[in-house]
Amino acid sequence: MAPANVSSSILTIITSFANGLEVLQKLKNSKRKGAVWSQASKRNQDDELRLSRSLRRGMHDIGREYQEASRHCDVERFAVGDATAQNSLAEILVKFNTGLISVFTSFLNCDKREKVVLDYQSLTELSEQSRTQSITTLRQLYHRILSKPLTSTAPAQPRRKQVNPRHRSSSKNFKPRNHPTLARVFIENSSVPSQIALVRPSEIKRQRSRTQSYQSLIHQSSNSALRPTSPPPPPYFPSDPLPLPPPNQDVRPIQPRHHVSSASLSKPKPRLGHKPSAPLPALNHKPSRTQAPRPTTLYSIASAQTGSTKLGEIPMHKWAVPWDIEAAEEANRKALEEGWPVVGAAAGAGGEERKKGVWERIFGRKGGKERAVI
Repeated sequence: MAPANVSSSILTIITSFANGLEVLQKLKNSKRKGAVWSQASKRNQDDELRLSRSLRRGMHDIGREYQEASRHCDVERFAVGDATAQNSLAEILVKFNTGLISVFTSFLNCDKREKVVLDYQSLTELSEQSRTQSITTLRQLYHRILSKPLTSTAPAQPRRKQVNPRHRSSSKNFKPRNHPTLARVFIENSSVPSQIALVRPSEIKRQRSRTQSYQSLIHQSSNSALRPTSPPPPPYFPSDPLPLPPPNQDVRPIQPRHHVSSASLSKPKPRLGHKPSAPLPALNHKPSRTQAPRPTTLYSIASAQTGSTKLGEIPMHKWAVPWDIEAAEEANRKALEEGWPVVGAAAGAGGEERKKGVWERIFGRKGGKERAVI
């Protein structure tokens, strides 16, 4: 029986681990239900817990190793594997199942009043050994697949059929030998030992070979006669049947020139009627694209939403608010008291006439209070 592929072997090993864990759980449940057991010490309880952990760990580690290895290489090649991996996994599976059979038999054949004693330590060692060997086999298969890339298998060349020398003469391509050959010669009714000599073919064989060659020639000639004859080629002309005239020769006939008299030159020529020419098609002139005049007043793109204005620019949301000159003068006075220099403060303190600012020159003063006119 040929070993199964790697994927089926790994699946069977994981199933065996799961079955062993299930049997161990059933043994625990039967112990709780009241079956008579030998008084297990604390050491036996630890061995039982260690066995359950080993079975659970082996089931998860082998499955995770198979998934990681198949993810980083060719999945199909890794699932099939090679002969080395298949034999190793089959051997691991047989050993592990043999150890678990003892657990099954002891569980099924025990009576209610019978004492059941299991060797948890040996089963734990078997579980760890099976887990380690399975993971090692998968890793070795992974490295072998990476080191040996997939090569296209060339089709097997057909084996040449060996021709029996006795049937050689019946083949079509066989040519008899007419030259002498080496052979051992025996003399009849003589005590002289046999000797090696050159033996020429007999006359009958020569005639037979000649007739065979003649028959092959006749067969070839008959086959050529049965073939359909091809049409004869067209006749060959050494020169072109329709020669072209040379390029410098004028083919048109030469017309004689007539002498023009002075009387014919003095006669007025009749005027031909003016024929109206065809009207020219009307051209559709497309109107030129005129650009809209650029507005003289350029408004700022900065608004209250942007939260920023250019230097010296009034924000858009304050355009409708008139300029408060009294508040500005109060702010300048406070700044002057605190020591900040204010433009025009010295002139106002000396009693001299203060120069009008830009806003005063534009809007002017009304009633002692300056208000912006919108």
